Amino acid sequence: MKREDTNSLAQEIASIFESIRENTYKGGNRFLLTGHLEIGALLNREFNSYILNEKSKQRMKTLTEKIDKVVKINFSKRTLYHALKFYQAYHGKKLDFRLSWSHYRILSAISNIETRKKLEKEAGDKGWSRDLLERYARESGYYGGSKSLKWNRPNGENYHYKIVKNEISSQKNFGSI
Repeated sequence: MKREDTNSLAQEIASIFESIRENTYKGGNRFLLTGHLEIGALLNREFNSYILNEKSKQRMKTLTEKIDKVVKINFSKRTLYHALKFYQAYHGKKLDFRLSWSHYRILSAISNIETRKKLEKEAGDKGWSRDLLERYARESGYYGGSKSLKWNRPNGENYHYKIVKNEISSQKNFGSI
């Protein structure tokens, strides 16, 4: 359901942000998480999950500018991208309201589903802070993209040998002159 006019979408998202701001104290994470899920659903429907082409980037920029005029506090373009990613990872799934929006932003960036589920369960059960969850997510290797290869660092002997070898060869050159 693409809209030609971004004004109605901007107004709808701005009203959700306003609702989040007004109601967060009542239900804590519940309002914050469900509000961001709603925003993610609107963006997913609008951009069909694909926001990387130039036309979509321009529409997102326009949308952000319009929302920014209405919502003055706690809003950025990045928030919209996080809400979309959160929706794509968690729509239709039961949320653990012990975890905050910051926790779910980190979890949404984990590409491996099994790792994400495991970290979500452990973070809720053990009461991990956002920083601790981020550390474990980075250690998993799936945070922020595909699993990275971990190379062993070379030991210092290789470099020491090269330095010594260079020193010996330079001494020979000086000694022969």
